[in-house]
Amino acid sequence: MAQNKKKAKIPLPLRIIRTVFPMLESVAPSVAGRWGVQLFVKPFRFAYPPAEQAWLEKANQQELQVVGQPVKVYRWGKGKPAILMHGWSGRGTQLHRFIQPLINKGFEVIAMDATGHGKSGGKTSNLIEFAAGLEQLITSLDETPVYIGHSLGGAAGYLGMSQNQFQLKRMVSIGTPTIGADIISEFLQRINGRPASGQYLDQYVQKRFGNTFAYYSAIESAKRLQPHYQVPTLVVHGERDREAPVAHSEALHQLLKSAQLLVVPDVGHTSILKNEDVVQRIVEFVAGEEDTDEPEALFTAGTSA
Repeated sequence: MAQNKKKAKIPLPLRIIRTVFPMLESVAPSVAGRWGVQLFVKPFRFAYPPAEQAWLEKANQQELQVVGQPVKVYRWGKGKPAILMHGWSGRGTQLHRFIQPLINKGFEVIAMDATGHGKSGGKTSNLIEFAAGLEQLITSLDETPVYIGHSLGGAAGYLGMSQNQFQLKRMVSIGTPTIGADIISEFLQRINGRPASGQYLDQYVQKRFGNTFAYYSAIESAKRLQPHYQVPTLVVHGERDREAPVAHSEALHQLLKSAQLLVVPDVGHTSILKNEDVVQRIVEFVAGEEDTDEPEALFTAGTSA
């Protein structure tokens, strides 16, 4: 398969960080470590495209309090609950292509902006806060929901279940980074940092939350869920995902033996959310209409819209 060899242009702020960060590591490693943590926990907020803005205007909007911050919740339709959870630097309406198909299947669709994301309060966020927001939302429901989580949103679903924060009826993770060491390594590569800054980040997580960074990864969550994990699960990944290589979902699938694996050619980390064939396949799964005779599949989807 031909690959696009052209390198993406690095935004100017990140170019500056990649230049300054290694110099700071050399002269003041503890200061660099603290700065690295700040970079790691601060998501970006992006403007809402017209399609997402339209769904915002149609939503029944509510608000939760999560770790002292107002968190926005959006609801569409009526029926069985289906939760959509965005990833890092995303927002609830980013998965808007799932909303109408799920409504057509008899679901009430519920999305949330995690702390520090979308229209929710806060300037920082993390996986633990993602899961805490989900816990508040899910425990307020009268019925166990089905769940579709993109990227970090998928990891939050596995983490919450592994810590008995909530239960899910069906689980879909899309492009989820699962291996803790690889996540830190990718982050260090992005900012041109050294292993010592990764160790500082791990120490920060352990001091603040009581466990190592790896403990909160989707792989470790899956290990804790085994061997009695019975939630029907679909693990989806784009073959061209550069933010979280497909090996992350393959490793997760090896642990969750009952899960289905869906590897989608020709799509990346976020473009997979625009693919109508992928959306249809996931909606059929959460509606209980999937073919259970093939637990593992290489799915050839259509082109991204």
